[in-house]
Amino acid sequence: MFKEPACVIALKFISGKHSLLLRCEEEETEEQRYVRLASQSLQYLHWFCTQSLSEEQRNRIIDFFNNRSYRRLLTSSSQIVSATMILANRVASLLNGWEVILNSALPTTALAHLDSVDRNVGRASALLILEMTKANVLFAVLDIDNAVVNRVISLIKRKKKCEEEETEEQRYVRLASQSLQYLHWFCTQSLSEEQRNRIIDFFNNRSYRRLLTSSSQVISYLK
Repeated sequence: MFKEPACVIALKFISGKHSLLLRCEEEETEEQRYVRLASQSLQYLHWFCTQSLSEEQRNRIIDFFNNRSYRRLLTSSSQIVSATMILANRVASLLNGWEVILNSALPTTALAHLDSVDRNVGRASALLILEMTKANVLFAVLDIDNAVVNRVISLIKRKKKCEEEETEEQRYVRLASQSLQYLHWFCTQSLSEEQRNRIIDFFNNRSYRRLLTSSSQVISYLK
C-alpha cells in the first residue's frame, strides 16, 4: 500500500525538493539533515528496486538519473556517495537500467573514486566498475587506453593518504586486489598492441615486485 508513495517521497528527498528538508532540528544544519534523509531514502530505493515493479515505477527511478539533480549525491558526504554507487548497481539490473547509468556521470565518478580514502566509497565504486566490465559496457563510455588501463595500473603503484583506521598496507591490499581483478578481465578481451604493451610494461618494471610480498589475497589475484 505504501510502497509507491514512499518511493515518491524518497526521490524528492534525494532530489533536494522535499519541504521537510528545510525543517532542521536545533543542532542540525541543512546539509546534515539532507545527508540523513537522503541516506535513508537511498537505502529504501535500493530495496524498492528489488521488488516487482510496474513500468511506471521503474521509469520513475530511471528518470531520476536522467535528471541533473542526481549530481548532488555525487558531491555530498562519503556516506551518500557510496550509497548512490550501490543504488546505481541495483538500477543497472532494471530494464534500460544500464543505458541510464552509462549516460550519467556515474561511470567517470566511480573511476575517480576507486582510490577514495573512504573505504566504503572505494569499494562501492569498484563494484560498479567491475559490474560494468562483466556486462561489457565499460568501454562504451570510458576509453580503455587513456582512462581505464592507466588508472588501474596507477592504483597499484600509488601511495595516498590512508584512513585513520586503515594502514598503508591494508589500503594497498584493497586497491591492488581490485586492480588485479580488472587487469585479469582486460586480458580476456581483444586488446590492441598498445594496450598489451602497457600491461606487459608494468610487469617489466620493478613496481610489480611489491605484489609478491603482499597478502595471500593479492598474490592469488596476481597468479
